[in-house]
Amino acid sequence: MGSDRVPKFEDLPVPRDFQRDEDPAYYGRYRLWFDQVAPFVDDYRAFVPVRDQATAELREAVALLEAHPRPVTYWPFRLIERGDDGNPVDGLALCFEMLADICYIDMRNLHLATDFLAFGLHDARWFTYSSGDGPDTWLDEVRVEAGRLRIRRWLGEPYMRQSRLALYRRLCSEVYASDQTFRRFVVAAHRAVPRGFYERGEDLAVLADAIEKETPQRS
Repeated sequence: MGSDRVPKFEDLPVPRDFQRDEDPAYYGRYRLWFDQVAPFVDDYRAFVPVRDQATAELREAVALLEAHPRPVTYWPFRLIERGDDGNPVDGLALCFEMLADICYIDMRNLHLATDFLAFGLHDARWFTYSSGDGPDTWLDEVRVEAGRLRIRRWLGEPYMRQSRLALYRRLCSEVYASDQTFRRFVVAAHRAVPRGFYERGEDLAVLADAIEKETPQRS
C-alpha cells in the first residue's frame, strides 16, 4: 500500500483465470472512462497502437475473447482502423471505451483480457475509472511495457470522475514529479475542461498554467 505522504495505492497482480466471485472491490455496474497518458489522446477513450507485425495475431486473440463464455456483459474494447471513429493513432488501435450505457464487469477480468492482448500492443499508459452506480473510489493506472501489463490502483475520494484531477495534481507533485510525460498529460487534462469551470472554487485553466510553469524535480 502507499505511504501516508502520497495517495494510497495497491499494485494489483494480473489474474491467471477469470474471476466470478463478484467481489465488490472489483465488480460493479460501471460506466468506464479512460484517460490516456501516453501516447497522449484527448478523448474519453484510450487508443492503444497495435504493432504492425502482430496485427493478425491480435485480431485472432480478440476473436478468442469474444468467443469465450465470458463473465462480463461485454468487453469494453474493440479494434479500430486508422481514421475510423476518431482513431487518432497511426494505424490500427485497440480502443478501450464504453460500448453501452453500463457494463457489469469485474475489473480483474478486464486486466486479464488486456494482459492477454498486450503482446500485440505498443507501450502505452492510461487510467481507467468509473462514474457508474458501483463504487467509484478507485482509479486504475494501466501500463503496457514490452508486451506485459502492470496495474496500480489508486484509492481516492468518492466520485472519482469529479476528483480525479485533484489526484492527478498530487501524483504530479508527489509521485511523478520528474515525469515530463505525465506532467504534460496533467496540464492537457486540465485544459480539456472548458475555461471557467471550477473545481472546489479553483479555475482549472489557472491550475494548468501553474503546473506547466513548475520546475520538474529530478528523479
